[in-house]
Amino acid sequence: MKMEIRFGNPVLILLYSLALLLFGCVIGLYWSAAPPTAITIAILASVLTVVHDTMMALISLWAARVWIRANRK
Repeated sequence: MKMEIRFGNPVLILLYSLALLLFGCVIGLYWSAAPPTAITIAILASVLTVVHDTMMALISLWAARVWIRANRK
């Protein structure tokens, strides 16, 4: 059994999540939120998205390793 896992590039995940969050920022600015606050929240949220995706990848790898070792015995 061959298993292959690939992860996304963190820089591309950062840019993707930043673009999505900036769309939300534009909607928030339309509803008259403060621009510096909205942009800061968008940037911090995109960084948090990268951290979240990285942690989920590590947890998935750990769970797969535990499952594979349990099934080998």
